[in-house]
Amino acid sequence: MKTFTIALLSLFFFENLYAQATKKVILEDLTASWCGLCPEGKLTYDSLMANFDNVIGVGVHVSDPMSNDITDALSAEYSGGGVNVFLVDRHLFQDRNFVQFSFQYEPIAEKLNERLQSYSPVSVSIEDLQYDEFSRELIVNVQAHFHQNMSDQDLRFNLWITEDSIVRNEGGYTQSSYFNDYDGHAYQGAGNPIYNFAHRNVLRQSLGGLFGIENSLPSNLQAGSSHEFEFSTVIPPEWDINQIYLVGLVQNYGSERSQQPILNAEDIRLKSYIENEVFATSIEAQANPLQLFRIYPNPISIAPLQIVFNLSSTSLVRLQVFDIQGKMIRTLRQEKMNQGLHTVRWNLQDTRGNKVSTGHYMIVLEDKKGNRQVQKVVVE
Repeated sequence: MKTFTIALLSLFFFENLYAQATKKVILEDLTASWCGLCPEGKLTYDSLMANFDNVIGVGVHVSDPMSNDITDALSAEYSGGGVNVFLVDRHLFQDRNFVQFSFQYEPIAEKLNERLQSYSPVSVSIEDLQYDEFSRELIVNVQAHFHQNMSDQDLRFNLWITEDSIVRNEGGYTQSSYFNDYDGHAYQGAGNPIYNFAHRNVLRQSLGGLFGIENSLPSNLQAGSSHEFEFSTVIPPEWDINQIYLVGLVQNYGSERSQQPILNAEDIRLKSYIENEVFATSIEAQANPLQLFRIYPNPISIAPLQIVFNLSSTSLVRLQVFDIQGKMIRTLRQEKMNQGLHTVRWNLQDTRGNKVSTGHYMIVLEDKKGNRQVQKVVVE
C-alpha cells in the first residue's frame, strides 16, 4: 500500500492539458422485437459497448411496443424503415456513401475509433437536475461549452431519455429470432420468439425531437462561451426508474445528411443522482468540488464499469485507474471538464488494450488544486 500512497501524493501536472473536449460517440442501434435478425445485432451492440469507453449506446425501436413517433421518424429518415441498422453519431464518413451501417462488428468498430479520435468543438454536461420521486417530474439543464468559434451553423440542444434492460414476456416484447436452429450461434435453442430478452438502452423520449430544439443555441458561437437549455418532462409510471438514463447532446442540423452529425454528448444514470442527492447537498460535499458519486457494477466481471461524478465547478481534472500496488493502469480523463454531472466508462483494459486481471483496483479523481476522491472496485 506504500507504493500506492506515494503515487497519490506525486506531483499532479496539468501543463499539457488542452482546452478541448473528450469526444463521446452516440451509437444508435435501429432494431425491433419483430426482427428475426436483430438478435445478431444485439450481439454486435453488446460487444461494441464492452470494448469502447466513450460510447453511449441507444436502442432505437421501430414499429413495436417500444417505438414512438421519434424513433419511427428516425428510421424513416436514415434507413427507410429498415432495422438491424447502426448509426455512428449520424455522421457521414468521407469514404462512405451512407450514414447507416449493417450489423457487422468490424466496420462499426473502425468508424467508432475514427470518430472517438476526432476533435469536438464542444463539451456537454448535465446540470441542476431536479427529480420529484412522487410526481416523477424531471427538470434538467444541458450545458454546452465551446472550444472554438462557430459561425453560421444551426446547432441545437437535445435531451434523450433511455430505459435499459426492458424485459417483458407479453405480446410484442418477446424477441423474434432466426437463430433458434442455427448451430453454434449464441441464440441457438433460445427459442423463437425469445422470452426474457433484455432490450438495451431503449430510446423512450427525445425531448428535442429528431434534430434538437430550434434556436436553442445562437448561430454565431464564440470560443470560451457557455450556453444551457432547460428540459422538463414527467417519467411515466410504467418505466423502471432504476434503469433510466439521461443523454444530453449538441447536434447540427442541415438539409443534407452531411450536415446532421451529433457533435458531442454526455449521459447520466438517473438512479445515481437520486441515491446521492443527500450527499451532493451536504456540507462535506460542498467543501469538495469533486463529488465521486458511484461506481457500478461493483464487483464487476463484464465491461464496462461506469463511473459517475459531479463537478461543482468547471475544473481541470484527471481520472485514473491504479492497481492495489499503486501502479497506474489507465488514464481515463485528463482535461478541463464542465461543471455538472458526468459519466465515464472503463472497459477494464489497460493502456495497451489488454484486459486487466482479476483483483482490486482504485479509481482516483483529482483536480489541479489537490482535491481528490478515491473509490475501490473489484474485478472478478
